[in-house]
Amino acid sequence: MIHIREPILPDRLIPEQNMEAVLQHAVEEETDLSGLFFANGTAPQEMRVISLKECRFSGCRFNGCKGNQLYFLNIQFESCDFSSAIFDRCLFRRVRFVNCKLFGTIFTDTSFEQCVFENSPGRLLSLSRARCKEVLFSGCDLSNANLQESKLTKTYFENCRLRSAELLHTPLKGIDFTSDDLEGVSVTIPELRGAIVTMEQACDLAKLLGIVIQ
Repeated sequence: MIHIREPILPDRLIPEQNMEAVLQHAVEEETDLSGLFFANGTAPQEMRVISLKECRFSGCRFNGCKGNQLYFLNIQFESCDFSSAIFDRCLFRRVRFVNCKLFGTIFTDTSFEQCVFENSPGRLLSLSRARCKEVLFSGCDLSNANLQESKLTKTYFENCRLRSAELLHTPLKGIDFTSDDLEGVSVTIPELRGAIVTMEQACDLAKLLGIVIQ
């Protein structure tokens, strides 16, 4: 299993009470933020072209937020709600999502480097055209997720549910699915080449591809 570095955070973070105002001011002034702790806050409806570094978010709400060209470095998200949020052309580097809600969240043309998604349900999550490098999904429900045309490098799925997920045009060579639920996934033979699956999963995938096993 790959070892992914934890976000590097200062020993002491500065608590901020009004997350929406702080982030909105950063967007308007085009300034970056670092070393802050937000608890139970709400993100502004639109965020663009700012960097957030060495910050911790606990119980915060990003649902419905639209983020454009944001940079997240050394960030910890705990029990945050990203439902129906849209992140376009963003970069997440050394970021952990722990017990977060990712229902219907859209990450379009977004990059993830050394990131962890842990116990974070992501039904209908969209990672279309995403680039994942050294990323771990652990204990996540990714049913009906869209991972089409994504690039997965050293990406791991551990005890995840990928039922009816869309994996078309995403090369899966070297991806280990042996602990995952792949029932009903959409995939074709070219993408499956080199994927690591159990014998039972191989039989189920063969049926989905119309292969008759006698």
